[in-house]
Amino acid sequence: MTAVKVSIFAAGYCTSPEHLAIQGGRWRDIRFPAMFALFEHPKFGAMLFDTGYSYRFFNATRHFPERLYRMMTPVTLREEQLAVNQLSTVNIKPADITKVFISHFHADHVAALGDFPRAKYVYLPSAYDSVRNLRGLEALSHAHLPGLIPNDFAERAAPINASASVPLPQEYAPFTRGFDLLGDESLLAVELPGHATGQIGMFAREESGVA
Repeated sequence: MTAVKVSIFAAGYCTSPEHLAIQGGRWRDIRFPAMFALFEHPKFGAMLFDTGYSYRFFNATRHFPERLYRMMTPVTLREEQLAVNQLSTVNIKPADITKVFISHFHADHVAALGDFPRAKYVYLPSAYDSVRNLRGLEALSHAHLPGLIPNDFAERAAPINASASVPLPQEYAPFTRGFDLLGDESLLAVELPGHATGQIGMFAREESGVA
């Protein structure tokens, strides 16, 4: 089994009342970092899991009704927090990214998709199908901003074959099935129903074990 190097970053954050995300939470606002991960694979090169926020979020929410998104979840993002700038600190250029694995299509996960010109977009078909035709208030009700989807998304899309799940070893419990994304068990995606349709999480096999 191939091992990958994993690095975790956050490209900005939004704030929202704690009780909306945590059962029994307080009414005060808390921060929700826009996390993304860099996977460095000996064969497939540099890949990302999500992208965090980018300035495209502010462009996509300039007008109503999309501006309601920004009002409900105010975003803080500094220049040095942009994914492309953080990756440059570890000598990764935008064109080096070969794949972006998309957990789901909420803005804090896809806002920087357009920053990586050579990347293939990998996701569960049900995730994109659930939002691809939504606009206006209906899109907002699904926390989706169509303006964040690159114009060439269809040409670069590489959806996961949802019927090709594989059994997982006991070490991945409670998950029993997943998707071997690269064919070498280094990156295994699992379905995470509840937060968004078609959402996936990721297990990565590092030299020290599974992360």
